[in-house]
Amino acid sequence: MNETISRNWIDAINAHDPAAVRAVLADDFIWELGGSSTQGADVSAEAWRLWFVAFPDFAFEILRVISSAERVVLQLRMRGTHRGEFRFRGTNSMEHALSPTNLGFDLPGCAIHEIEGGKITRLWAYWDTGTLMRQISGPVAAGKSTSGTPTRC
Repeated sequence: MNETISRNWIDAINAHDPAAVRAVLADDFIWELGGSSTQGADVSAEAWRLWFVAFPDFAFEILRVISSAERVVLQLRMRGTHRGEFRFRGTNSMEHALSPTNLGFDLPGCAIHEIEGGKITRLWAYWDTGTLMRQISGPVAAGKSTSGTPTRC
């Protein structure tokens, strides 16, 4: 049952359907990512809506699922192309959106869902934001200019 709920979350995200994402979350849902957390199912659905604007081809691939009575662990692969304005907490992009670069990213990730009463109550998400930013920013962010000459700070 819990694995089905987690798979429904993945399906809703892969369909780019914030309302369907919202439907599998408890009202007081908490999303923890690194040093920040977001509370509320509506806030989470809006975060995904912004993500879909930035990455209109975004998709999760499930690599492995481990399920227990209260939790589901999803080992994931995340892919997308930065084709829209990017706004995401933890990247200073909420106030100053990152313009599209048309560069893709491919990252491993992990999502742990806590599930109660048929709804996801908490998500612990693990992925490397620094690598994401380097991949979608291109060679300048990786320490090289577009000419291949290393940049200096």
